[in-house]
Amino acid sequence: MNDAITLRVRLHESWDDVTLTVPSATPLAEVKQRVLDAMGEPADGSEFVVKFRGVELRDETNTLFDVGVPDGGALIVLRRRRRAVR
Repeated sequence: MNDAITLRVRLHESWDDVTLTVPSATPLAEVKQRVLDAMGEPADGSEFVVKFRGVELRDETNTLFDVGVPDGGALIVLRRRRRAVR
């Protein structure tokens, strides 16, 4: 369960990908925060959700292993509420 996996996480705001190698026991909240930090996103992590295979992962205390993210898997992090376009 503590095997390291490599995953690609896309930040929807910028359409940039971050590649992370983390233990499969890493909580989703930590993955999300690492991506936000890597992209220089100053927003509070609670403003964002994590999706895997199109499904929102609501319980971010779950680990990558718990939700079945495989090595080479992809997640997306996006705002909970869309911002208005000006």
